[in-house]
Amino acid sequence: MAETINKRDQVKALIALGTLTKAEIAEKLDMSVASVSTQMTYLRWMDNYILTDPDTKILSFTDQETFDKLEAERRANRKTKTTATRTPEERAQAAAKTVGNQEKQLATWTTKLGSINEIALEHPDDADVALNMKEAKAMVDLLEVKLARNSALLESLPDIDDVEDDVEDESSDDLL
Repeated sequence: MAETINKRDQVKALIALGTLTKAEIAEKLDMSVASVSTQMTYLRWMDNYILTDPDTKILSFTDQETFDKLEAERRANRKTKTTATRTPEERAQAAAKTVGNQEKQLATWTTKLGSINEIALEHPDDADVALNMKEAKAMVDLLEVKLARNSALLESLPDIDDVEDDVEDESSDDLL
C-alpha cells in the first residue's frame, strides 16, 4: 500500500521548489488558498521561514536571520505606521465623534427602513424590496450594537468639554 503524504508536507515540498505562488500551490494540490495559508502557518510554527516575493508572489524558504532582516525592513517601510497611544481625552473626543456619526447613520437607516416598509406594503412579492428590507434591518441592528458599545466606552472615558459639535460623515470602525 502506498504511503500518503500529508498536505503540510506537500505544501512544504512545493514551496521548496521556489517557483510557485500560493494560488498555484492551491491549484496543484486541489486545495483552497486559505488551506494553503493554514498549512504555511503550521510550517512557520515548525521554524520554517517562508518568504513571499513582493512582485511575483512566489514562495520560498530562507533561514531565520534573513527572514528576520527582511521582516524588519518590511515593517520599517510600511505606509501606515503605528502612532503613539492616544491620551484619554483624545480617546474621548474620538469616541464622541464616532457616537455622533453612528447616531446620524442610525437615523438615516431607520428612515430608509420606514420607506422600504411602505414600498413592501405595495409590492409584497418583490425580491429586491425584500433584500433591501433585510439590509436595512441588518444595518439598524448593527448600528444599534455599535452605538451601545461606543456609548458605554464614551461613558468610561473622562468628560470632555470641547467635543466638536459638527460631526463629519466618516466611520470609525476601529472603535466598533
